[in-house]
Amino acid sequence: MMVGDNIYHKDGNGVWEQADSVHSNKDGSVNKQMLEKDTAIEKVLISDHFYYFGSKKVHVPLRWLNEIGFTYGIGQKHYPVENCDPLFKWLNTFQAELNRVQADPEMFDSHDKRFNDADGLH
Repeated sequence: MMVGDNIYHKDGNGVWEQADSVHSNKDGSVNKQMLEKDTAIEKVLISDHFYYFGSKKVHVPLRWLNEIGFTYGIGQKHYPVENCDPLFKWLNTFQAELNRVQADPEMFDSHDKRFNDADGLH
């Protein structure tokens, strides 16, 4: 829960459960559509080079996103590492520790920040 994305786990019977999160219903109850979609494939992203800014998020300049051809949306994306070098250099200018939580995630229960795949709302 500390890094915001650890929202799914299996109960004692092997049934997926969803914690109150950005993928839950507004009232914090399980959003079955998101649970089914998010747990359909048993794969996770593992990285040994990341920044987690949480509530101290930074706004990436559009020029860096445009240079690498970034598009918003869910799904796996690949970008040639040589195209990302300016973005990496920019990220490394922050006084943030690599592979560490910089700040706790924003509190979902005090904000109306839910994602509903049916209507595409955040």
